[in-house]
Amino acid sequence: KIPLIGSIFREVQNEQRYTGNFGAVSEPLTDGNISTANGFTITLSEIYCDTQALYISAMIEAEEPFTEDFRKSTEIDTGDGFVYELYLSETQDYDFLKSPAEYGIDNEDPEQFSWTPLALRGKYTDDSTFIGSLRIDFNLYPFSLEPALPDSFHWKLTIDQLSTHAHTVEGPWKFETDVAVNSSNTVVTEINESSPNGDVIKSISVTPYEATLHYEYDGSKV
Repeated sequence: KIPLIGSIFREVQNEQRYTGNFGAVSEPLTDGNISTANGFTITLSEIYCDTQALYISAMIEAEEPFTEDFRKSTEIDTGDGFVYELYLSETQDYDFLKSPAEYGIDNEDPEQFSWTPLALRGKYTDDSTFIGSLRIDFNLYPFSLEPALPDSFHWKLTIDQLSTHAHTVEGPWKFETDVAVNSSNTVVTEINESSPNGDVIKSISVTPYEATLHYEYDGSKV
């Protein structure tokens, strides 16, 4: 199991929704990246961050072998084959994000955002080990509240539950690390084209791993 740490992206990167050679560009995590609760140890192995998303590889080790029912409940038929996915119910903290109250958001806890569970997609390497990677999209809420990402930031992750479609394991598992943003591989092209309904395509951001269109609404274009 030990040789997997620091090289998980190479094992699972082709099974992700967003594929790419993350194993060549990611950095290993060596501090604050291991947490154990309720018989499960989660290790965050590698990290890569650009202007569009944060990518993390991870390993989950169970003290007891995963049951056949547990493994089956992580199975997803993509049409092109089967992949395995676990869901992480979590809270996150970024030092560049203000509190919901400071943004004037009144339908959230004033101090803490609600976060969508993260999907850890990957594979089983033996009866008690699962490896995979996850992606955090910076184009979505609450990151969209900020005009741009900083060059670096401090990130905290608390996983409260590890779940499948039929099973739940309570945490918590806690992690934190400093993250550097690689902006050198992002190409932004201004477009500024509008449609009859007022939607304006402002620009497109392209990285080696994805392309993102940026929209806004302009009522004067209707």
